[in-house]
Formats: sequence, C-alpha cells, structure tokens
Amino acid sequence: MPIDDVQNNVSASIEKKDFYGHVIQEGTTTTTETKEGTTIYIVAPVLVKGRKLPWRGIFSGSPIEFKIEDKDFLEQVYNHEIKFGNGTSITCCLQIETKLIIKDDGEDVKQYYTVKSVSQWADDEHFQYETKKYKRIKKEQNMPKQATLFDDVFFE
Repeated sequence: MPIDDVQNNVSASIEKKDFYGHVIQEGTTTTTETKEGTTIYIVAPVLVKGRKLPWRGIFSGSPIEFKIEDKDFLEQVYNHEIKFGNGTSITCCLQIETKLIIKDDGEDVKQYYTVKSVSQWADDEHFQYETKKYKRIKKEQNMPKQATLFDDVFFE
C-alpha cells in the first residue's frame, strides 16, 4: 500500500458510553404558530357543504391548501351569501402547524394550515368588513351591562 492511501484513511472511534448520543432517533416534532389578521387570496373555495376537499389559496405569495373552522363564515358560504370571484380574499386568524419527521433517509417537513376565524372578506365588487359572527359580538359589546336610571336624553 502506498503512503498516500494510508494518509487518506481516517478512522474515528466512539466510546461505548457516547454511542447512543450519536444515533439519529426517528420521530416527529410538531410546532404551531398563529397569525392574527393575515390575508389569504382564495383560489378554489369549497362551496358545497359536506365536501372534504381542502380550500386553496395564496398566502405570503405561496399556494396553500387549508381548512376553515369558522362555522358562521362557512354557513354564509353554503347559503351563497358570500360570492367568490376574481380577487376574493379573506382576513383571518391562521394557524400553521409544522411537522418535522425524522427518518433514516432524512428529514421531511409538512405544513398544515387552518383558518380559525374569518373577520373580513372582499372581492372586486364587494367589501364586507365584518362577518355575521363579528356583528353579533360587536352588538353585544355595545349593549350596557347594567341598567341605568336615566335615559341618555337627559345628558344631551
């Protein structure tokens, strides 16, 4: 064997007590992030109740598939109160779940998107600032919690 071949062979050793620290463990790590007030441009809505297909949209310039958990918004969609067309977007609370799966052959990252609540929707012709759910909440917040002795007429 020439001297050059011997110099290129480098060996490493691991002590028995450190062996398990160098073994790659298979497993899954999940992280969840919530983005309030973010905008998603709707590409493909699901307009029929009971269909298990995901919605499709564009979020931060990238196409995504997502599901919507806002029941009031979905009822408006299914009742055709909200029309979808070119440029339709929603402002919502978006939950992003990221799963990192470690296997022998490498890592795999998957992201799952869920719209928790929709606060606004808009298209080229319409702008709806509040969905029905938020109108109801706002009305309840403006109602006085305690009865008053005098009408507001006396204070004008």
